[in-house]
Amino acid sequence: MLKQLTKLDFLWANRFYLPLAGANLISALLLRLSTNWESPFGSFMRHFLSSLTISLFFTLFFNILARTIVNFKQRLLKDESYLFRTLPVKTSELWNAKILSSVLSLLIIAFAFLLCLAVGTLTSEIWETLKTLVSAQPLEVLLAALLAFVEFVFLNLCIFDGILLGAKNSPKVFWSIFFSVLLYLGAQLLLLGLLFLLGQFFLAFSSLFTPAESLPVNFSTVLFFVLGYYLVLLVGYYLFGRRTLEKGVDVE
Repeated sequence: MLKQLTKLDFLWANRFYLPLAGANLISALLLRLSTNWESPFGSFMRHFLSSLTISLFFTLFFNILARTIVNFKQRLLKDESYLFRTLPVKTSELWNAKILSSVLSLLIIAFAFLLCLAVGTLTSEIWETLKTLVSAQPLEVLLAALLAFVEFVFLNLCIFDGILLGAKNSPKVFWSIFFSVLLYLGAQLLLLGLLFLLGQFFLAFSSLFTPAESLPVNFSTVLFFVLGYYLVLLVGYYLFGRRTLEKGVDVE
């Protein structure tokens, strides 16, 4: 049943993904072709297509994010929740389906971004620069990519938990936004405090707050710590949201 629920949520939240993604890809392709136009008109088209490609990507990102949030609220907290709560599934399965469908949506966004970026801007010079960077610091590049993805998953989970907490108060919209921001900013401030504290005792973290050039810069250690921090919070926020939903929330 979890597979069917995840599929249902994913398809509903991403039903408009293909047209937007196709338009974004066409814009990136035209941007790539415009690089060969050596004229004032070609320069104008490059700037126009660059702006259009970026705008379409952010439209795609916010569209999927908004539909994921709306899907979460409608099927767990509004009229449609009555239908889903009468299905022969556990509340934890409903929660897991929301999390999995949102993660799949983030993977789609990441793939669309990388594809459009490659089509629109990737040249032999940039490719060589990227290969040099990856060859020089493969671990740091991998950790940075994982951290960026985990950060977005964490943000999505903060929104879900905030919606559940907001459902216990009125007005629900205000408190949902308040708790979502509180959960996210609280985690960032705690991370900043931990990094500052570690910087007082470990040289690997000291360079983050001390501009002295003599201090070593160990990005891999810092990235490992931050990634581990977010993974621990992900587990905690996931369990908190599931427990909150299982205890029951107000359904409109």
